[in-house]
Amino acid sequence: MLVTLSASVHVGQTIWLLGMAATGFALLIAATPRARLLALTPVLAGAAIALLVLPSHPRRMYVLDEAAAELVCDGPVCVTETHQARLTDLAGPGREALRLLHEALGGQGPVSVRENIAVLPDGSTPQWSGKTVLFDFDDDIIAAAKGEELTWALIAKGMVPGCTPVGWSSFGGDEFAQTVAVGWVLGDLRPLPGTGSASLHREVDAEARPLWTELKALPRPEQLSRINAMRAAALSCKGDAFDALKGGVSR
Repeated sequence: MLVTLSASVHVGQTIWLLGMAATGFALLIAATPRARLLALTPVLAGAAIALLVLPSHPRRMYVLDEAAAELVCDGPVCVTETHQARLTDLAGPGREALRLLHEALGGQGPVSVRENIAVLPDGSTPQWSGKTVLFDFDDDIIAAAKGEELTWALIAKGMVPGCTPVGWSSFGGDEFAQTVAVGWVLGDLRPLPGTGSASLHREVDAEARPLWTELKALPRPEQLSRINAMRAAALSCKGDAFDALKGGVSR
């Protein structure tokens, strides 16, 4: 909803359609076989010119729609113009998520919540910020959440935003790390919205609960050390957040 065809695509399409229109008109008035062959010249020329104008790679066909992506904010919580109607439901949980993250992380916590407007090609690595909780409304964990669960979901995105390449899907370490991290912030391990069926909930709990119990039993400085290592790996997408949370060497 936040992307649109690039200007070069519109120009290429226009040239192609004009060539087709000119050829269609010429064919209507062509009286001889030679004239009908010549009538094909505009469409062939239009196709050749359009190919020169159109982007050389599919990734360049779409660009950010700046009008749709203009941010509308309620304090530190911002959404795009497209989703302005959803700001009222998001503002309260967003502020609460920031408050809880600040209590848990101190000065290392994020200071704003913002809808993600980055347009990245499929297969590329997401890019995250330690000072801004970036989210997408079509992200499973956000789409499935309301009220208090939305606060939990935003905390999860602030702690472990997810490093699955754009356009791909996966399930595993990031979800386990999110669950432990949110449980650490809230002081209680809870199932996160959007984690799927009851069997998947059980799988997440089986992986997350032992580590959460271990983490909570550690001295506070060691807890923070592991949490900071997890966030560093999660935000940079250069390591395994769940491994870092275990106190091991992340990949």
